[in-house]
Order: sequence, then structure tokens, then C-alpha cells
Amino acid sequence: NTWVHVAMVFDGTLTGDANRLKLYVNGVQQTSLVSSGTGIVPTTTSNHTNPLYIGSRGGTQDFFRGTIDDARVWNVARTQAEISANLNTELTGNEVGLVAYYKFNQGTAEGTNTGITTANDGTGCSANGTLTNFALTGTTSNWVAGQVSLTNVANITARGTANMRGNSTNIANNDLTPTATDHTAFVTTTLGSSNTRIYTIQNTNGTNSLLVSQASLTGVDASQFAISGLPALPFSIPASGSQTFTVTFSPTSGGTKNATVNVLSNDCVNGSYAFAIQGAVTVPPNNALAFDGVNDYVKLPDNMFANTLSNGTMTVETWVNVTANTNLGTFIKNWGVASGAFHFGIDSGLKPSIVITQSDNVEKYISSNFTLVTGTWYHVAVVADGAFLRIYINGTEQNSIAYNGTLKTTYPYTSIGAKLNEFGTAPDGTDSPLNGSLDEMRIWNIARTPAQLLATMSTELAGNETGLINYYKFNQGTAGGTNTGLTTLPDMACDKDGTLNGFALTGATSNWITGNTIIAVSNLLKPEINVQGNSANILDNTTTVSTANHTDFGGVLVGNNLVRTYTIQNTGVGALSITNVVLSGAQASEF
Repeated sequence: NTWVHVAMVFDGTLTGDANRLKLYVNGVQQTSLVSSGTGIVPTTTSNHTNPLYIGSRGGTQDFFRGTIDDARVWNVARTQAEISANLNTELTGNEVGLVAYYKFNQGTAEGTNTGITTANDGTGCSANGTLTNFALTGTTSNWVAGQVSLTNVANITARGTANMRGNSTNIANNDLTPTATDHTAFVTTTLGSSNTRIYTIQNTNGTNSLLVSQASLTGVDASQFAISGLPALPFSIPASGSQTFTVTFSPTSGGTKNATVNVLSNDCVNGSYAFAIQGAVTVPPNNALAFDGVNDYVKLPDNMFANTLSNGTMTVETWVNVTANTNLGTFIKNWGVASGAFHFGIDSGLKPSIVITQSDNVEKYISSNFTLVTGTWYHVAVVADGAFLRIYINGTEQNSIAYNGTLKTTYPYTSIGAKLNEFGTAPDGTDSPLNGSLDEMRIWNIARTPAQLLATMSTELAGNETGLINYYKFNQGTAGGTNTGLTTLPDMACDKDGTLNGFALTGATSNWITGNTIIAVSNLLKPEINVQGNSANILDNTTTVSTANHTDFGGVLVGNNLVRTYTIQNTGVGALSITNVVLSGAQASEF
């Protein structure tokens, strides 16, 4: 004869029987719910059409002897705090997740109620119950006085009607078949990139607002997707209104990824709206370029370092796998008859080395203390930081030498895999051809730190990193296949593409081959700089001034001044990062 509040909560997403099924008495969780055995609590509930019985099991057995008041059925797993917050207060009836609600407030307590055989559903969703076998007169088997401490609240049963759309197409509730038509199937996405779909929550009810309390992702690949663009939850969608949200697909591995979008609202029928989404992932090739040590080389554009290495600092890094111990081997070289900016490669002892020429024509040479083992991939890097020339193997400094902080960049010809002759037309005899493979070559006009080298040496770059002036992924072709038409090595940073020469482009060598294990990242869209004066383009590296583009200031009296305004444009399709704007030349101090 004592009123007690009891609640059962089932959450199939949790692990362990006692976590999935919980019993609360007066808002306090009971600890000894499962007495024996494990795995007896299911992870899902049966989706059947059997009726709900109150006071009996199946209407034929286990009849309850007592009084029940304020019975509530939810399609969400309520927390202990939520249960405790309103166990002594009636609900309005339109709460999100509340699918059936019986206040049992009909009739006259202990009076003659023979005509009142309906238990009204207080949600407004018409899930009314039918009283069976009740006497409906007297102190029992009848409508009686309820829980006296229960605070009465007026019903607000107005609810909206939820509908989901993608690509202006309806998505049925519990749709498990993703399609391109309704955008539940994402376009094929390259590993390292992302794609988005926009979905719409519609309230098709022309009178009542729709309350949305949750939008979430579930499923084995839910972490590969993300929801954004919604107001703070819960939020209301007005009658005949709508709200869009975005799902972003950012895969971290290859294959087909599946998840489920779940939207909870106070819709009577589709209060729990779910639909499947799917995205296929392609993994870009992870290739390298194998040089035969005889006549293979890549010719890069002339004068490519004239403006990009003028500050005297640089970093050149690449992965290399030497096939055989040859006399010398070139990774990359800008060199002429006498000198050039740098020659980076291996010496006769399989030690990575570099020689640079300062602007005063003094050469500086440094060799690693580490000997490479043939058939093994190594990350090698050289850094000129303005004071020292340093060489690194796998992110660890091996040797260093001082230099004066300048680089001679006037020699026009640059090549990968061999030194070119003085005309830039062919390898310089048998000088320094590489017998091995290269992957992920990056050239910077900044001095990268050991931490920066380590952080990215096993991961592809986006291509728009500050200071990155040239970037060769070597990902073309079919590894070891017939690639006779693939003779371009793209520069993924600044369009200084190279041209393959001498390669067989078929078979296991002198060809595109399987590269080192590098985490793929899709390149961002490339920026393109343009500078204008007086709305006229100013050519890069021009030495001719003109009044048309305001590079010619004309005559200015001593003591006076003249101002010209120039515009830096980004005519590309990616973000352009400006790192420095300086004046140089004999009269730089006059400007």
C-alpha cells in the first residue's frame, strides 16, 4: 500500500548485461539486476506488432494486483537524472522520445465508471488503451485516487510531422539502401580527402511545430562521418518549416564505409527517424620511380630556383632506396660546368651527401656519417638554415658544416636522377646516375626543423604548405606495369613538372614501381599568384619597368614622394599564403 516509482531502461549500444538493462526504484538504480549468466540481455529489441499490455502478460497471465499511475513509454534510453527530474511531475505529453503516456486521470475515483473503458494516450499520438475485465465500480478494479504527490501538468499534445530529404528526394524512415538519388550514397572519395552531403529535416505539419532533440551517427563506421550545421539541440522547426544539416565523409582507410543517421523528434509516428548512408573509398597509388643507373633522369624546368631560393635557406628531402653500390648517385642536382645551387645524392660509399655553392662561388661539401643499406627505404634530408648545412637520415642529424647563408641559383638546369650537361639536354656522360628508387621529394625555401621532418616524412603533404616550393609524389602509373605514355612527373606544389627521359617504363626497374609506405593525403587545390599595378599584370621576374603597370614611377623631385599601389591576386583555386614582401637592389632604401 505504498506508492513506488519504478523504471526500466534498455540501451543496446552499451556493453554488458547490467549496463544494457537497468532498473530504477524511486530514481535509484538497483545493483543486483542480473543474478546469473552473461549475454542474456539482447543488444536490440524485437520490432514486432504485438500489442502492449498494462497489468498483465499477454492478457492471459501474471495479472497485476495493485494500482498503476502515470505510465510512460519512451523510445530513448533515459538517464538516471532525467528519470529523477520528473518522476513526481506529470509530463506535457509532447516530449521528444515519449511514444505513449497514460496519466490514468479518467473517471470518478471509486465511483461508477462503467462507461469509461478507454485509457487515454496523453501524447496526442492516439495510442489509447482499452480496459478489459474491469468492474469499474467500487474501491478496486476501477478508477481510483492516484499518487497524491504527483504534480498535475496540462497536456500539450500538438506535435509536428517529420520527413527527411536528400537531393530534394524523400528518404523513407528506416531506409537501409543508400542511393545516389537521395544522396544517402556519397560519391566515391579518395583516401585523405572528404565529401559532403546536405540533408533536410522537414516539418510537413502545417499547424504544429516539430521539436528535434538529437541528430547522431551510429554504426561500425560512424567515426568516418560527422554531422554539422544544426542549431543547438534541442531546437524547434516551425509548422511547414525545415532545417538542413551537413554530413561530412572523411575516410581514414580504404573500402566501403557504412553508418546510420538518427534524428529524434516529437513526431508521433516517426519520432525516431533513421536512414543508412554509405561511402566508397579509393586509395591513391603509392608508387615510386626506379632509376636504372645508366641513362634514366627527370628534366625539370629551366631557372626553377631563380626566385624561390634567393633567401639562402632551403630544405630538400626525399625517400630513397638504393639498388646497388655505384660510384655516385644523384637525387636532385642544379649544377653547371663549374657550379650551381646544390648537388644532393650519395657518394661512392653509399653515404648521402650534398655540395652547395655560395654566392661568392665557394663550395661547401658535407657527407653523412651513416651508410645506406641497399634494398632499404631511407628518408634523407639536407637543411641549409642560414648558418649551417645539415644532413639528416630518418629525421636524425648526421653531420653539419658552416656556410655563409647564401646560395648561388643562377645555373638554369635542374634534374633528378642524374647530372645534366652544360646545355641541359642530356646526362653529363656517366656522371652520377642513380641506381635506385625515389619517392616523396620535397623542396622548401625554409629551413625545416628535425621535429618538422619527423612529423611529415611518413605522410603525404597537401601541397600548399608555407615554404613548400616543389613537391613530387611519384605516384603515377601502374607499379611494374606498362607505363610508356606516363612521362610527366607532376609538381604538386607549384607546377614545375618534370619530364622523364631514358626510362623503359615497363617491368620492375626503369619504371614506376611500388613506393615506400606513405600515408596518403589528397592534394588541396593549387593557388596561383599574380601581381598587378594600375590594373595591368606585372610579369614574374621582369626587369623592364613601365608606366602602364606603375612599375615606372617617372620623375620625382628630391624631397617629394610618389605612392604606387600594387595588388597581389590569387588566380588559382586554393588558398594562397604570403610569407614575405621585401625590397632589394642597389637603391632599395629609396623605396
